[in-house]
Parts: sequence; C-alpha cells; structure tokens
Amino acid sequence: MKEQFYINGILMDQASGKSASLVYQSPFFTDIDSIVSNRTNSVDFPTTENNLQAIQLAQLSAGTSKFAYRKHTALYFRDGVQIFSGFGTLLSITPTVIKFSFTWGNVNAFKKLLDIKLRDLQTDVDYVNWNDTAIVNDAHYPTNVLYQKRGYNGTLYKTVGHTHPVLKVSDILTRLSSASGVTFVGSNAFSKLAIPILFRKADEKAKAAQGINLISGDKEMSAMSYQNKWTFGCDTGAGDRDIKEQYDDTGNCFDVTDYNKIRIVLKGGTKFKTYRTAPSHIPTMVRGINVYATDEYGNIGALIQQLRMDWNDLTADKSRVQYSVSEDKTYDIDLNWQSGGNTGKYNYIQLVPMILGNAYTCSVYDVDIDIDIICDYDQDQELLYPSIYPLYSNLPDWTASQLLKNLMKIAGVFAVCPDSETIKFVSIDALYNNRNIALDWTDKLMLTEGSKPEEISPTFGQYAQNNICKWAEDTTNLMTFNGALVVENETLEAEKDLFSLDFAGSDYSVIGDSETLRINCYAVNPNGDEPAEMFSEITPHIFEMTGRYARFSALDFRNISYGAYRTYQQTIRQPRVLKARVQTDVLDLKDLDLSVPVYSFALGHYYAINKLTTKDGYVADVELLQLGSLDTSSQEEPTSENTDNNLQVLRDELGNYYASIPSLTGAALNNIIADDNYRVVLLRYGYARRGKTFQYYDSRHDLIWSHAHRNRFYKNDRKGLQWRIIGYDILYEGHQGAHSQQVKTGYYNGSTLVFRLKESISLPPLRTDQKWFVTRDGHIRERSCDGQNDLYVALYHKESGKWVRVSNIVQVRGRNSDRTMIWEFEESNIIFSALA
Repeated sequence: MKEQFYINGILMDQASGKSASLVYQSPFFTDIDSIVSNRTNSVDFPTTENNLQAIQLAQLSAGTSKFAYRKHTALYFRDGVQIFSGFGTLLSITPTVIKFSFTWGNVNAFKKLLDIKLRDLQTDVDYVNWNDTAIVNDAHYPTNVLYQKRGYNGTLYKTVGHTHPVLKVSDILTRLSSASGVTFVGSNAFSKLAIPILFRKADEKAKAAQGINLISGDKEMSAMSYQNKWTFGCDTGAGDRDIKEQYDDTGNCFDVTDYNKIRIVLKGGTKFKTYRTAPSHIPTMVRGINVYATDEYGNIGALIQQLRMDWNDLTADKSRVQYSVSEDKTYDIDLNWQSGGNTGKYNYIQLVPMILGNAYTCSVYDVDIDIDIICDYDQDQELLYPSIYPLYSNLPDWTASQLLKNLMKIAGVFAVCPDSETIKFVSIDALYNNRNIALDWTDKLMLTEGSKPEEISPTFGQYAQNNICKWAEDTTNLMTFNGALVVENETLEAEKDLFSLDFAGSDYSVIGDSETLRINCYAVNPNGDEPAEMFSEITPHIFEMTGRYARFSALDFRNISYGAYRTYQQTIRQPRVLKARVQTDVLDLKDLDLSVPVYSFALGHYYAINKLTTKDGYVADVELLQLGSLDTSSQEEPTSENTDNNLQVLRDELGNYYASIPSLTGAALNNIIADDNYRVVLLRYGYARRGKTFQYYDSRHDLIWSHAHRNRFYKNDRKGLQWRIIGYDILYEGHQGAHSQQVKTGYYNGSTLVFRLKESISLPPLRTDQKWFVTRDGHIRERSCDGQNDLYVALYHKESGKWVRVSNIVQVRGRNSDRTMIWEFEESNIIFSALA
C-alpha cells in the first residue's frame, strides 16, 4: 500500500510500516447537537529535514513559528487515488516523531459559517415599514400571531402589542449562501420556517428614520438686528417627522435635554435661495445654517455649530443667491460644554439658515431641504412605533452555524458536506430511500463461522429510555412543548436530554381549522399603564408560515414521533448494532457515501454504516445499525409496543365507531386529518391467494416459479404471511379497480376501505351462507385469508409515492378464542354465533 500526505502542498516523508487509520463517521444517529467530521487517528511522520521544513521549524522552543496554532490544507492519496482533501492539525513533536491528525468532510463548509453573524447580513434594502397600514398589506406580517402584553405579576392582558414582521428562513439561507459562497442542498426541509423579528434594535438608518427629519416646505421667518434669520421648525413643512415630539413650537426650538450628542445630516440636494431687496450691498460672509443653543422660549444663546453650504450667485447683481450641498454632510455635535472651568449642557437648539451682513431685508424662497437630526446616535436605541424595521439587524445575535444547528434539530435532518463548498441536509428517511442503491457487502463482510458478525448489541449511541427534546425556556409562555424519543431498553438510564434548542416555542390554540399563536413580548407597568415596553430579554421564536398564516402545532415536540422524527424514532426504538470486519479497497474509500446503506444476503438485512475505521491490509472495522422495515410488510405481530402511533377505535355519542389517536393534541390530530398523505385503511392478514403460475425474482435475483399470487406490492415473508390493504386500488389510484377482488366478489360492498381519522367505519356484511363458513363440529373456520372473519385498520402515510404504515394495527372484526362467535369493534359486540 502506497500512501502520500501533502500538507500545504508539501509531500511529507513517511515511515515504513503501519498505514494511516482513517475514521469515517456517519452524520446520522450521532449526537444530534454535534457536527461530525471524518477524521484520522494520529498519523506519525519522521522528523526528517523535509518534514521539519514543512512544519516551519515548529519544534524550536525559541522559535516564532505559529504553525502549531493553525489548521493546514491537507491531501491524502492511497495507491495513487485521492481519498480526501481536508485539514491537518499538528498534535505534538518528539525528537523522532511528528504527530498529525486530519479531518475532512463536514468541517470544511461549516468552517466558513462559524464567524458570519446573522445581523451582519443586513443590507440597505432589508427594511419594512412598521405602521398600521403596512401591517395590513405587507406579507412580512402574519395575520394570526398575537404579540401580547403581560403584567409584571404574570397576568396576561387581552390587549395586544404591535404586530412584528417575520423573516423566512429560506430568504436568510439565500443571503447566507451569497455571503459565504456555500451552497445549501436539501434546504427545502426548512422551507416553511420563519423567524418572527422580536428584537427592536435601531440601526443607523432606523435611528435616522425615527429621529427628527425636516422636509421641504415654507419655514417660519423672524427678523434679528443686523441679520435676517429663518428658523427651520417642525410641522411647517410637508412631511416633517418628529416621532419623539421634541419640537417646541412655542420657542420654535428642539428639546434635546435628555441627550448628550446629536448628529445632523444635510442630505445631498438640500438647498434654499435668498432674495435681497438691496442688491448693492453684498453679504460679508455666508454661513449656510447655524445651530444655536436657546432656552425653551427660543431665545438665542451660543453658536454651537456652523453647517457650511456651498453658495453661488443666481443673478449678476447678486440679488439672488443659492445655498446647497451636493452630497450628504454629517456633523456630530457634543451637547456638553466647558468654558473657563465651567461645565454645562445645551438643552434646546435651533437651526437658522443665515446670511450675516447688514440690516437690509432678505427673504427665503424655493426651499428644498432634507435634514436629519439624530439624538444619541452613538448609543443603542430601541425602535419606536411607527418606524422602519431593519429585519436582519434584529435576528437573534447568533452565528450562521448556530442558526443551522437549530434548524437541523427542528427538522430532524443532518449535514453532509460532499465538498468544501456544499452543505447537504438529509434526513434518516434518506437511508431507507437509498435501499434501492444499497451496496452489496455479502462477499465483503468477514463474518465468523460463515454468517455471524463479531458482535451484536442491543445498545446504540448514548441514549436513555426517554430522550428529551427541548425548546428553550421562555418564562412568558403558558405552555410547554418538550417531547421525547423512546428507546425500549430497561437497562438504560431512565431519562436524559437529547438536545435543547435556542428557539422558544410559541403558545398556540386551535379552534377547528384555525390556529392562533401568542408571543408575550410586551409588558405593562404594575400600576396598569400600558406602554409598549419590550421585555429586557426576549427568547427567539420560530414557527411555520404558509402565505401569511402561521402555525406552531406541527413543531410541538410533544408530537415529535409523528412528524420529522418518525423514522428516527422507529429506528432507535429497538436498535440492533453489529460489529464486523470488512474488506475495502481505495475505490470503496474514495466513493464511500454514508447516506447509502449496505446489504448482506448472509445477514438478511439492510444496514447503515455508523462508523468505519481502516486498518492495515485493506481491512476495516465497521459498526452497522440494522435498518428496520418501514413498509407494509411486517414480520412482527401487530402490537402497540412496536409501533409509533397508538391508534384506537372509539365510539361516538351516536354509537358509530371511528379510528383516532387520543394521545395527540387536537392541533396535531387535525393536521393529520387535513393532510391528504394520511389515510386509515382496512387490512387483512393471511396467506396470499392461489393464482396462476408466474415467475418472479427473489432477493438474490434468482428466478423463481410460484403458484401463489405475489406481485411487487405484496412482499411476502418466508411463511407467505402478509398484511394486505383491502382498498389498495382506492388508496393508490383514487378509485376502485375494475378487476379488484371487492368488485368481483362483492365482499366489501358498502364498507369503508380507505378513510380518515374520526370518520365513521362501516364493515362489510358477513357471508354466513357459504358452506365453508362453519365446520362440521359447529365452529367458525380458521380462514383469516377469506378477508371477512378477521379485519383490521391502521394509519398509513404516503412517502415517495409509497404508502407506509405509521401506527399500530387494530382489529375491528374477529372470532372469540373458542371460535364460536364473531364480534365487531369490541368483543362484546357479537354479530354472529355459530351455535345459534
């Protein structure tokens, strides 16, 4: 075996003997809170001159090399084939050995996202208007989310605060992809998710928007001795804005008592013109606009700042002069002053467009101004209502990686990085869906005694019996949304936290098909006043959005095993882990895709590769997790212990029977009822009917002749027993097939074969007139395959075009143990007695 390691492009000298041990770690079924990478165990290089130069003489104790404190690009070739491209880390140096470790896979793309802050994704166009009119018309605002007020004693007030905008996760990922260069594949798993913007941080643009803004319009004019001045007040121009009501029209001044600094911005294009009645007198100095300190009555005090503007003559006699700025001019002013050992503060200011000269009369005309006055521009400010809302600036103060980890937990997906520029999100369903391209390891697995692995274990991972999935705590919530994934192993500890989100759940209520969400992010004072004050700490929230309609019930972890984690739950409920050795070659390692399962005919199952560690001699140790069957073929007797949803048949007030799942919340149950991908079906369990002789290929691809009717929809186990969907044609095609058994025989006329939860169930009538129905000794025959004596119902879910059973199976018609009578729905309901 020939190995080559390149570190920063330098081919490393290697010692002869032991080859590098590569560890391939599946992203599936590991600690869901970790991002797992493929890696090597420590690799030893000799301390040759070439290798010491490659590590930049990091072995020198008096050296200044920073090589040991950084990651380095690495390539690894085995027998001339590139196995990985990743990063190398120096572990230690001895007089004879340089130890390295190498990682590749997930770390590459995620490394680019570690330092990107979500709030830094804000651009100049990421704002929405925050006012009553915008909320009614803007799709950024959901229509069924109440942002409520709570008192400090915990009392919930029915009044609501201001509606907040939301930002779709898909938009965030698009922006993030553009900023990082990383492509996201499979992000449709998050397509419905949206984050309500609950923070109210004003950025620079928002500070200006909620400050004072003076817009074009006639301004008030008053005269002063030896000068003419026109004060720029508020509410005298068209569109002036003063959200904080700082303008005092009594003194024609602005109240800045509560602030220490102001920023005044003369926007580009601001201008005004003057007309002089005595043009022979030319002004001695043009100042543009002066900022004066005044008292509350507008009496002029100290000149604080001169806001200089360009000027030019509009007439030859200078009777008309224009003052203007071509681009934004910013002036930052400290309102605190010191003079002669004295200190003070300017509490009122006035803006005065001014020509300083003689006492001849001037007037202002053609005013076209846009001036911002921003108070305490250098301090954090809360958004005021109404205003503009900076969306990205008010996302949670997280890195992009933190967001992605939370999204992955919510959607039950894992990250795979096929290259350094791509992150692919895959669910455990992918393992099952990829069984059609599973690798045949029948001849590669080195089994003992011909057909046995080295070890079989019922324990997998670091699970407990109950593995709690948590939303972040939010003291304002009235509800809890935590759930658990279950492992049926009494030898494990009773309970542990599997993961905790940084998002909090949202209180919700469901009435019929409508869902209302409540986020209690506003507070009222103890005395009963109701200012729109945010809580000091707001836990980020998330929910699903369809159009402008929000839902949280589908994200409620109390229903975790019915949603995104259904396959995950089924796989770990009763795990079976195998350890063995496997023969590998360089092409196996180069193309190893851990989302593709393997198959062994000798073992008779599909397996997920959880961990593979290469050894010397083209051999690897492998840990395999057995994948259970998620289709309609079950080799286990139907019991509630080995299924996910505890389906029950209940009776309503009219005496009708229906199927339901009482353990579900009302919202979750309604979601299943409304979802066309869920159906309850009528089943029977028995031998396949005899049919014409035909050919089929078994699992070993051997051609088999058979007299039993088996097709691609009904996969038999070795006993020929199977669960059969009676209304198969209706379920798959939406209508009853012309040649279906129920049409041909009329067995199931008037019965409900395919229906929804909570719909009344009607069973077909018994055909007790058949001679084979009762034996000579008066007992009801044991013929489950006739499809009449024993009937069952179960909940099915459509996945990738195939209907998969997702509940336990409930019997709705059967015989008593003595085979003397037949009952429906409950054994006390006798519909036929053979002894009658």
